[in-house]
Amino acid sequence: MRSSREHRRGAVVAAGMLWALTGCSTGVAGAPATAAGGTPFRAVDSTVTSEAAGPSTAGAASVNPVQAVMRKVDPCALHSVGAAAAATGMVPDSIMPTTSLAACDLDLKSGPGQPQVWTLTTTVGIGFDDGRRQQAAEERIGGIRFFRVPEPPGTGADKSCRHVMAFGSDTGIELRVRAVDLDAPPKPPCQIAAAYLAEVARYWKNPATRADKVTSPVLRAGDLDPCAGLDTLADALGGPVRTRASAPYSCSAVPAKPGAAAGSAGVVNTEVGVGTDPRPLVNPKNQNFRAIEVAGRPGVARELPSAKGATCSLTVIADESAALQDDQSRTDGRMSYQVLTVRAGDCDLAVRAANGVLAALR
Repeated sequence: MRSSREHRRGAVVAAGMLWALTGCSTGVAGAPATAAGGTPFRAVDSTVTSEAAGPSTAGAASVNPVQAVMRKVDPCALHSVGAAAAATGMVPDSIMPTTSLAACDLDLKSGPGQPQVWTLTTTVGIGFDDGRRQQAAEERIGGIRFFRVPEPPGTGADKSCRHVMAFGSDTGIELRVRAVDLDAPPKPPCQIAAAYLAEVARYWKNPATRADKVTSPVLRAGDLDPCAGLDTLADALGGPVRTRASAPYSCSAVPAKPGAAAGSAGVVNTEVGVGTDPRPLVNPKNQNFRAIEVAGRPGVARELPSAKGATCSLTVIADESAALQDDQSRTDGRMSYQVLTVRAGDCDLAVRAANGVLAALR
């Protein structure tokens, strides 16, 4: 994919290195561009949570107003490959959304053919309430108040560093700098984070929205509400359904009345993101996978028994028009697509949930 951002200039690109994918990639050392955040963007006070708002109505937007706003932000547009190269001393390798469209990974390595060294991840819509802010160290970088959030004990704090910019009363936008499979990172991750944020902070002050089209191709799945239509599953879940958007592109649906449906059969989880093409999983050697069509789109379902009953994992290609490849130098590389993943008690229920979420894409 390509970016039209001015801040892509100066990216260090080795010959033969490919800039893949979605979000914010470019084929060469950057292209002249527009400024970030062409559309005025304002934080929303998230005093109304999804739980306080109650169940959504059929086809309505997610009941969490903040997550609905955060879905408008393009997390890949918060990156700069040039600034990442300067801060790490490494070569940017690929940049693309993750299994959630709310996050974007920028991977860097020391050179062609070398293993990955750093991953810089931007994530929008993380939970960041007063309790978490009180545990964080406040730092002012690039004119923005960031909070350096401590890593959980035992998770390798010397290899990872998180900075959060508050966005509303209990939500934030996060940068995580993580060393990949290294016993001794070449630089402290927080040093890299501070240097990187000093260069890209101006793009965080007024985050670019997907409508600004700073990155290309446009990801149509970015418009999907993961909670849409889940309240229509009431008959399968034994009564009224309560939906909760735990993140911009993640939602869970459970019976509103305790005990209405037992175990895993009473929970439906949805997530919109980017994933590899699931169709090669369907072959004679994989009896657990089967091809399935949902809303006219290809998908793959896997149903497995569990202690609490059967469970189903369904992956549907939400938009096949934009194929993504993180390593374009390989002709045998698997393609990635915008996908909807649903987990439910059975595949019929998963298909119903997927139909509801995908109804917004025509």
